[in-house]
Amino acid sequence: MAEIKTRFLILSDTHATKSISAPDVPVDVAIHCGDLTEESKLDEFRTTLSLLRTINAPLKLVIAGNHDFTLDTPTFETKAAYSREKLGISPSLIAKEYGHPGSAQQLFTLAA
Repeated sequence: MAEIKTRFLILSDTHATKSISAPDVPVDVAIHCGDLTEESKLDEFRTTLSLLRTINAPLKLVIAGNHDFTLDTPTFETKAAYSREKLGISPSLIAKEYGHPGSAQQLFTLAA
């Protein structure tokens, strides 16, 4: 039986930290295991996507964490409604920072 060597890079809890850099070696599979962002803001997703682009891997898998709630449309809608109705945060401010339901997913679709 032949051996097939597979190199994995596993990341998690990067929280859109700009000072994190990808290792300078190719891997077969890169997996980000959650908490891509700190507050699930669109700019934070863009920062993490920039990091993911620098990883030399043909397959990159991303798993959302609890900080990445805008990737889950029902959770995002619930939090946005609470922010509008209970906290009085304007819909335009929410949209500016977090986008609309589906905005975060679209960043990943466009990055693919």
